Amino acid sequence: MDLAEFFYFRIYKSKSIRKEEVVKFLKLLLHQVRGKVVLLWDGEPQHRAKAVKEFIDAHPRIEAYRLPAHCPELDPDEWVWNYIKRRELPNLDVKD
Repeated sequence: MDLAEFFYFRIYKSKSIRKEEVVKFLKLLLHQVRGKVVLLWDGEPQHRAKAVKEFIDAHPRIEAYRLPAHCPELDPDEWVWNYIKRRELPNLDVKD
């Protein structure tokens, strides 16, 4: 089982994510993923924006679940950051 089949993300290097980027990402997900799309996300303002809620409500294939506040053990990206900090960054040799 390939994790890439189940885990999608987009990186914006030099800007903050706004509701417009969230809706654009959700459109891309619906285009690329067949069947149900399950979102697990935090309570960031762009995730709670009216435009995002309306988009999700208009697309029954999307199920969105908000992670509880202050529960990093339930947040998947906290596990990724923990791995990077403890496994990858300590061994990183930066040239510049």
